[in-house]
Amino acid sequence: MGKESEPKMNMDQELAETAESPVLEYGIELGENGCMTWSKALEEVAKLNEKLNKGEKPWRLPTAQELIDARKSNIPGFHESETSNYWSSEEFDNNMAYGVNMKHGNGFALNKSGKDYARCVR
Repeated sequence: MGKESEPKMNMDQELAETAESPVLEYGIELGENGCMTWSKALEEVAKLNEKLNKGEKPWRLPTAQELIDARKSNIPGFHESETSNYWSSEEFDNNMAYGVNMKHGNGFALNKSGKDYARCVR
């Protein structure tokens, strides 16, 4: 799994001003085993939309807050081990993107070249 950056960020505090997420449809986990780099996750979402999206709302990676909300709501289908980090759609900087650990529900910046899980929403 991707290596976590230091210091860890408290995404609950960081994103506290974000409005409640609308009801989301959770799609399949992307990739053969779900683990991929951030850019690969974005590519897989684009491929999924080309294949399956026939005028419907497009699939995308969730925001960090949406992942935190999914964890708090016990949405099924997420891996929940110590290393179960999921990519969000949000970049931290050119080399890092936000991710959320689905076992603990904490968010932090992950190196984009690391391999972590990805699941789409719409």
